[in-house]
Amino acid sequence: MSHSNIERRQQPRRAYSDALFVSTLDEPKVTFPCQTLDISAEGLRLSADRSLAVGRPVQLWLRLASQPGTFLLRGQIRWCEAVGAGYSLGVAIEAGSGDGRDWKALLMPLAGIKLSLDAD
Repeated sequence: MSHSNIERRQQPRRAYSDALFVSTLDEPKVTFPCQTLDISAEGLRLSADRSLAVGRPVQLWLRLASQPGTFLLRGQIRWCEAVGAGYSLGVAIEAGSGDGRDWKALLMPLAGIKLSLDAD
């Protein structure tokens, strides 16, 4: 059964589209560009041209329109499924990762964050 058939989200997600880089932390090490589809305080859904194994540790470089600089986040692949010619990846973010800024506190509540796709 695919991840989309089972709702496990504990935090609200918000659609958010921006380019980012993913780098695996184990062997073989690879770094590749992908696209965010949505974000939450505890995870992200990404669109990529390659698959990654469930459980694989990764780091992500991500920008938020409302925040200066780039977040360096660590996480783990929770699910991966083929979508058309590419893949959709679910990444769980490690608590407290984010270049000294608390990612979870930043995104909770999501209603308080101005993202680039929000209407004015």
